[in-house]
Order: sequence, then C-alpha cells, then structure tokens
Amino acid sequence: MCWHFIYVVEPLLTRYGLPTAIDCDEAALRRCVGHDKKTTGGTVQLVIVRCMGQGELVTVPLSDLWEDKA
Repeated sequence: MCWHFIYVVEPLLTRYGLPTAIDCDEAALRRCVGHDKKTTGGTVQLVIVRCMGQGELVTVPLSDLWEDKA
C-alpha cells in the first residue's frame, strides 16, 4: 500500500485550494449516488486507487456505503 501518498497529496490539494473532503447532506448524497450512471441493480462501481497509477474498479452494494446500512 502507498499510504504515504495521502500525506503528500492532501497538503498539495490544500495548497492549491482544492477540496480534500466532501461537505454535503447524507440524504442528498444517497439520492445522487442512487441516480449515478455507475449505479445499477443495487450496486455501484467505485474507482479505488491503491497507489499512484494503481487503480481498480470495485463493485459495491449500495447498502455497504452507509454506516447505518439503511
């Protein structure tokens, strides 16, 4: 794993005024994800970046995205 990547990229994003977190209402986020083009049959495809240049598509059930599993 390239966890050091987080410690390098986050300060750079901050330095250039780019976002490092999302600040939105969870209900709105749920609605948006539910209508995303990568969402089908109760699952969504996420791009997971393991390390710079090493990404993969992972299919995740929508219910796994939320803490309360609602």
